[in-house]
Amino acid sequence: GNPDTSKNVKATFEIHTNDIHNFLVTANITPFSLKGLDDWKFEVQDAVVDMNEMANSPAMIFPQGYVMEPAGLPQMWTGFYLRTLKITLPKELSKSNQPTQIIASNLMIDNTGFTGKITVNNIFTIDEGDANGWGFSLDQLSVSFVSNHLSSGSMKGKLKIPAMKNNGLDYEALVSWMPQTKETGFTFTVSPQNNLSFDAFKAKVDLHQSSLITVQKINGKFKPRAVLTGKIYFDDQNAKTPKLNFQALTFITDAPYLTGGTLSLVSDEPDTTKVAKYPVSLSNFRLTISNTKPKFVFDALINFMEQADHSFSAMTTVEFSAIVGMENGLQQ
Repeated sequence: GNPDTSKNVKATFEIHTNDIHNFLVTANITPFSLKGLDDWKFEVQDAVVDMNEMANSPAMIFPQGYVMEPAGLPQMWTGFYLRTLKITLPKELSKSNQPTQIIASNLMIDNTGFTGKITVNNIFTIDEGDANGWGFSLDQLSVSFVSNHLSSGSMKGKLKIPAMKNNGLDYEALVSWMPQTKETGFTFTVSPQNNLSFDAFKAKVDLHQSSLITVQKINGKFKPRAVLTGKIYFDDQNAKTPKLNFQALTFITDAPYLTGGTLSLVSDEPDTTKVAKYPVSLSNFRLTISNTKPKFVFDALINFMEQADHSFSAMTTVEFSAIVGMENGLQQ
């Protein structure tokens, strides 16, 4: 639950010894959080209290980043060696509002505080994570605590933009403690990819590297925002287009979901668009924003004559529309 900041962590153990400075026994430690990191919760399952200045617990491993005092004499270390503990992750790193717990090992508590490095793989899949309606996975998490502080951290996984038909975009994120908010902060980098599908609009997409996908943590949830630039072409049995440039096509996790963007009227490629054998000119591309049914709309001029004067032609309007909603807590 929520940590009780008015209470201290307690360790209990039983010893039978003739020397209070020379014993090594198992200990029980109450569940705890670190001061200023209430969103990480620790439950010790296997711990040893080491007051022996001549030897350590068998197979003891000192965490990365730990500074040995006195230098070069690890057997003189004293404190609590946590062989196994259960960690409840912050709620933004959990499966669809269910607390996610991991098992870690080889951490310690001594007179400098809590120290250790945690690395875990395959924590949950893209179908289990919920970034405010967008699916995301947590494929790898690595965090280091040194003397009661979150000193460094990183994570990797995939983030799925619901309108896209793919297995998710790869992301990496730095994990750090934010002193201004006094909680865990995340800095995301999401890699754009080519040959993606906009399943919602029967379209194919190539993303430019200038595309920007950001993720904010708001009220304990990740909120992604995708501002995409690249090329798009619609591919349906009733209407096909050449590749068209688009800019600032913006997807968010709340209604109206698709909030803006522009499509260029001129393709970088030769226009080979035809209906039957007749050439078609496409123009007036526009985006219709809606909370439930966003649309891409354009005009199509079909020329039935080979003459340049378009003496016999017809014009129609083509719409590609999508239906947006929520299903099992995720955007569809």
